[in-house]
Amino acid sequence: MAEPSLPLSFLCLLALSSACYIQNCPRGGKRALPDAALRQCMPCGPGNRGNCFGPGICCGAELGCYLGTAETRRCAEEDFLPSPCQAGGQPCGAGGRCAAPGICCSAETCAMDSACLDQGSDGAQEAAEEKNLTPKISPCPAAMSCKALALCLLGLLALSSACYIQNCPIGGKRAVLDMDIRKCLPCGPRNKGRCFGPNICCGEELGCYIGTSDTLRCQEENFLPTPCESGRKACGSGGSCAAPGICCSTGEGGTASREGCGTDSSCDQEMLFV
Repeated sequence: MAEPSLPLSFLCLLALSSACYIQNCPRGGKRALPDAALRQCMPCGPGNRGNCFGPGICCGAELGCYLGTAETRRCAEEDFLPSPCQAGGQPCGAGGRCAAPGICCSAETCAMDSACLDQGSDGAQEAAEEKNLTPKISPCPAAMSCKALALCLLGLLALSSACYIQNCPIGGKRAVLDMDIRKCLPCGPRNKGRCFGPNICCGEELGCYIGTSDTLRCQEENFLPTPCESGRKACGSGGSCAAPGICCSTGEGGTASREGCGTDSSCDQEMLFV
């Protein structure tokens, strides 16, 4: 075979394979295969304890979800496999599946979803409790009852009125001058990211983490008295560009979207500084 024909043969092979995740396969082709033929999507993430949910999404019940991070690079290999795959548990959201406790993902987006809190058994419930905004309190000191401690904690939350600037109600924290708005807490590997919500940490060099151990520090924002802001450019429905090609929203403050992240071409690298 002549050398010029090799690239053409390779392109034809890719066209015939028509690789896709079963959630977004067109009718016919891969999607026409019986359910029995569906395999689990490729393992990914730390210790291969997750599964690919899309070319840039890796999730696991014990891990949370990664979007566009180093943990998702292997998921691009699914595009070169001839058979469809499926990951996750029960259906949720708009064509998605429960990917981790409290997280619903499609091939392009992940968002917090209470319908996925029932996914799994005691392990899922324990993971959800760890992400709860209310800190676990150690055995009560003799001088103060547990009930009094709980009341004090609720009072502190009410007084702080914590929020990310994107979802602050008018007045209160949001009345602070723009020059006083600080960047949200650093998070993620080597603190190279910023918090985008109680369960979201993103960075231009990192991608986004949703409900992973890298997001735990973001819950501290709920106890700070001043608002914070992350992201460089508005995108989606009340969101902001969090990383190249990724738009994130806190899902509160009257926006139509839920807390989560998804791919967005308006957040491409060259658009982040607009």
